[in-house]
Amino acid sequence: MSRAPTGTADAGGAVAPTLGVLQSPRDPPATLAPRVSATCDPSLTAGAMDKAREGSDTELQRKLDHEIRMRDGACKLLAACSQREQALEATKSLLVCNSRILSYMGELQRRKEAQVLEKTGRRPSDSVQPAQHSPCRGRVCISDLRIPLMWKDTEYFKNKGDLHRWAVFLLLQIGEQIQDTEMVLVDRTLTDISFQNNVLFAEAEPDFELRLELYGA
Repeated sequence: MSRAPTGTADAGGAVAPTLGVLQSPRDPPATLAPRVSATCDPSLTAGAMDKAREGSDTELQRKLDHEIRMRDGACKLLAACSQREQALEATKSLLVCNSRILSYMGELQRRKEAQVLEKTGRRPSDSVQPAQHSPCRGRVCISDLRIPLMWKDTEYFKNKGDLHRWAVFLLLQIGEQIQDTEMVLVDRTLTDISFQNNVLFAEAEPDFELRLELYGA
């Protein structure tokens, strides 16, 4: 180890103190580490958003193709049905498939229109804003659905008239997602319609609206 000089002499012989640094002769010379700064390129972020959007559109298109195939199968099954119960189930499947097809087609159209408006009106400085302020989606589970029934006095209390039965089910919709319940039989001996199965919506918007449709035959 070597010590740096601790002072220098001036013309009068006085020694002016200076700071000394200890350093080994074998040590490499000290160098300054470069400062690294990371910045977010808006164009790269927008590209990632576009890829995610394309993947979502592809998944929605896959669901649409699946429902179209299911509808074709339901039509063939309905034409070959010989029993009333089979015809009811096939009719229900056909109605659910048609509802989902219309919903998926409408959602795809809305997404395409939104992409066109975004590309024509988006500025480079604003391209990151949708990702930063986009709210997340959540799950909505609906259970124990009950619908009260109101019968005429002559039918319910006096038990007069023919005993009619209806096969009913519920269609539930949040956004482009459509779910259905099981089919239950209802007559005048019941005071309400009860659906026992749980209905789950995996991706619901924060401001979602739930639409219920009751079908019967």
